[in-house]
Amino acid sequence: MNCKIGGYPWSIAIPMKGLMVIDFDVCHGTNQKGKDFGEMVASFDSNIGRYFSAVLFHSSSEELSNDLARWCW
Repeated sequence: MNCKIGGYPWSIAIPMKGLMVIDFDVCHGTNQKGKDFGEMVASFDSNIGRYFSAVLFHSSSEELSNDLARWCW
């Protein structure tokens, strides 16, 4: 219930102040060729407990999405 009203279900001590954790990954569709997509997850608070996430389809066989900047706006 705490999490549903904006609380943190757990936390850890983060010694580095101002740390932001970012992950980007690409998945290439195996069943449907050309259906590749990328995902991005980034923390946006000092406790590294709140995250932004996005998934976008992009051009086939790209390892980095040219649309990465669009995710941040």
